[in-house]
Amino acid sequence: MLALRKQVAVAHGEVPRRAPDTNAAAAAAFEQVPVAMAVLDAMGGFIGANRAFRRLASCSATELRAMSFLALTHSDDAGRYMEAFGDVAAGRRPSAAFRMQIGRAHV
Repeated sequence: MLALRKQVAVAHGEVPRRAPDTNAAAAAAFEQVPVAMAVLDAMGGFIGANRAFRRLASCSATELRAMSFLALTHSDDAGRYMEAFGDVAAGRRPSAAFRMQIGRAHV
């Protein structure tokens, strides 16, 4: 179990510290993890992608936000992904996760 405290007692000249911002820590971890990951909205638009994903896709964060995941999806996988996104959009499932074959961007 991990517990965070808001303040650390001052002892032996230590400087008081504040608890880390967990959102910032999570964002930094997402960015630095060596596994390519992206977060998509219910329509398949990119909300965010970590450095490993951007490198694999050869796209900047700005370029990804301007495209649908279908632009990078291998044609063999498109139908399966669209079905899952339709389920998310219709409320039949709360989310979907994929291992994705990246094809060439079609923008």
